[in-house]
Amino acid sequence: MATCKKRILLVDDNAAIHEDFKQILCSETFLKDVEQAALESELFDDGSGGPSAISGIQYDIDDAYQGEEAIEKVDAAAAAGEPYALIFMDVRMPPGIDGIQTIQNIWKKHPDIEMVVCTAYSDYSWEEILNMLGTTHHLLFVQKPFNSVTIKQIALTMTKKWELDRQNKAHIVNLESRIAERTKDLQELVIEKEMFIDKINEDLTLAEIVQHQLLPRALPELKTMEIAASYIPATGVGGDLYDVIKLDEVNYAILIFDVSGHGVAAALITAIGKFSFKQHLQETMDPKEVLTLVNKDICISTPPHMYITAFLIIYNTETREVRFSSAGHTPQLHYRKAYNDIQELRIRCLFLGVDTGTKFKTESLVLENGDKLILFTDGLTETCRENDTLFGRQRLKDVILEKPNLSSTEMKDFILKKNEEFREGFNRLDDLCLLVIDIKN
Repeated sequence: MATCKKRILLVDDNAAIHEDFKQILCSETFLKDVEQAALESELFDDGSGGPSAISGIQYDIDDAYQGEEAIEKVDAAAAAGEPYALIFMDVRMPPGIDGIQTIQNIWKKHPDIEMVVCTAYSDYSWEEILNMLGTTHHLLFVQKPFNSVTIKQIALTMTKKWELDRQNKAHIVNLESRIAERTKDLQELVIEKEMFIDKINEDLTLAEIVQHQLLPRALPELKTMEIAASYIPATGVGGDLYDVIKLDEVNYAILIFDVSGHGVAAALITAIGKFSFKQHLQETMDPKEVLTLVNKDICISTPPHMYITAFLIIYNTETREVRFSSAGHTPQLHYRKAYNDIQELRIRCLFLGVDTGTKFKTESLVLENGDKLILFTDGLTETCRENDTLFGRQRLKDVILEKPNLSSTEMKDFILKKNEEFREGFNRLDDLCLLVIDIKN
């Protein structure tokens, strides 16, 4: 069994607490713990059917009984090229500096170390801690007393997060160099991209929060178009995403895409994909050209087995013209009020991330008053029951035609209600994104 050692520092003035942590996390106990192996598989199984890459993880655990001692050990470990991945920090450690002050000093030189504050009470309020340490995704609080499963899960996820964070920084060097050359108008995108990459590597127990932070905070309110959207994650971290981006006074980009697979890798590619789309939409408003540029980014930045399906619309609010392109995405739906029928927006092209030379197509149509566009990922149509029956495209069309005059929000809620009733409590196997766009006077 392959092993992978991570360094952990225990900082507490109570020697008994050190012994408790070591009993929970020591390699001998860890390797024999069936429950821990199941937890490891649930959190990090890559779906290959083989053993998890993290299987057999062991920890090198060091002790510090005061804040000053902890600072010295962290500096020494970094100087020796064997930095700590995770620190469990007590708050009260008289007579020296307390845990919050210790974290302040450590993060001045070593801002990437994961911190878990373990305490029964604190001398600081939450607001005071934020003022001292800043808003960061490297900090977690655990209240005493805690159980062994909690400590094992925290150690497993946060040391893995620390490792992935280091790998990801090397992975995006090329993107960072390109960002530095952009103009002042792109600086906000740089900050947003960095936030997305950082958030993806959050503790996996916060996966749903991370995924929602990638979505737009608010949808635009337009005179000729009303948009309603929902994202429903399946268990674990997924890779579905939608966005609505204002390009100029009359043109808006509407994007929906789906990253293959699940887990941290899919979430990372989701962030890279969103950043790439927003970047290239400032360079061109031709959907096929945007997909061409994004495809090159994805091919360079992701492993060969990962890919993205995407559907991109450029909508003109004055002419109501829709120009659209697809990268292997499931055909989207256009409800035509004048004919009371549904037309599929189908373009046959390869996924993003397969071949840098892939050619994409742009097609167009003009929407009429009362028309609707229904954009979705395959998590909607591939929702299944216990007997493996799929919700399917025809059922989705029937639902739309059942009440075609609903508003965008009402139609979105009606589709999700019918989808939820269909699955009869059966677990969702994939994330689901749904946008309903209603054209009005």
